[in-house]
Amino acid sequence: MQANAKMAEQIGVVVCEAREHLADAVEEYMRNKKADNGFVSINDKLQIERIFTEAVNSYMIAELAAIVSQVIYSEIKNKEILEKIVPDFIDQYEGTVPRVPDDLINKTTDLTEIAKRVLETQTGKSDAVKKSLLRDISLAAKTKHMRASFDACVLNFMEE
Repeated sequence: MQANAKMAEQIGVVVCEAREHLADAVEEYMRNKKADNGFVSINDKLQIERIFTEAVNSYMIAELAAIVSQVIYSEIKNKEILEKIVPDFIDQYEGTVPRVPDDLINKTTDLTEIAKRVLETQTGKSDAVKKSLLRDISLAAKTKHMRASFDACVLNFMEE
């Protein structure tokens, strides 16, 4: 568990490093492109960094984790990968994020009700892992947005 927490912090470090590189590259591009003053304010740079970080947190972290998890699960069939190990890791990472991006909140807002409806309409023959992920979404989507996004991605890969 301690290794997961350390790796969750590392994702934040990687995101910050990538954000800074992106902002520096955009700043250089704008400076070279601008014919007038070539000035990019510190505020411009901070806005570019914020946009990048929010995009990564909203659209990459849970999705990439879901992809890798699904690949590993399909090979070794250990349901804890999808039900515990990676979701706990995602929660640990989300705990390091100072503010959950609005895009991520908007993306996961309706998942609770959708998951509840799907659970209500399922027959007893449904896969236990799928049921677990649906229950997870129905209970956690309003507070654990990255986890809900991860669960939804995995379910999508499982054609649910």
